[in-house]
Amino acid sequence: MEFVLVRHGQPAWFPDGTGEDRPSLTPLGQEQARRVAATLQHERIDALWCSPLRRARETAAPLADALGMEPHVQDFLEEVHSLPLTGKTAEEVREYYRLATRRPVSDWWAGYAGTEPLDGFITRVETGLELAMSQLGATSRLDAHERIWHGLDREARVVLVGHAGSLGAVLTYLLGLRQAPWPWRRFGLSHAGVARVKSFSAAGARTFGLKSFDDQTHLGPEQRSR
Repeated sequence: MEFVLVRHGQPAWFPDGTGEDRPSLTPLGQEQARRVAATLQHERIDALWCSPLRRARETAAPLADALGMEPHVQDFLEEVHSLPLTGKTAEEVREYYRLATRRPVSDWWAGYAGTEPLDGFITRVETGLELAMSQLGATSRLDAHERIWHGLDREARVVLVGHAGSLGAVLTYLLGLRQAPWPWRRFGLSHAGVARVKSFSAAGARTFGLKSFDDQTHLGPEQRSR
């Protein structure tokens, strides 16, 4: 089994000078989405999973159209619920996060004031991923602290369109790493960046290895953003 993880294209966070909590894609983000589709449409794709947030759905749409496939919205791919941006300027948001990054690790796990705790977010991603994979006939167990999977279809390829944080948590889980309260930094995919995780035989079953990360070869230098 191969998972192809795609971060959404560039979003319009501050379209009129103040923040937007559910942004659409910028014109650049729309072009990034079209280029992702132009590359992946030539591959065998068995399922297309997508975050419910607008910027991810808009990124998945050109690929879904090219494949003639309906995206399956997966709530576990929604990004962590963080600081509300409505009414705030870009400078105010940058200063807030600049100060927030100085907090001790325990406070990072607690999340930002009034938002989703990071430990709850990680649990949401992991349990949602396990449920989605069980619907494909796959289950996992721990063997000497390593996650081993049974029932994986070796030929299946699933595309996940999500966010830096949610996809970072998915990568951490599939690769058997310990989660950290900053998955968007540990695996910081660029806008429309692509990562691939592929299963291999191990311990009489299968586990996952990282095949590639933040591939942007489908984008020209002027079409890349973070």
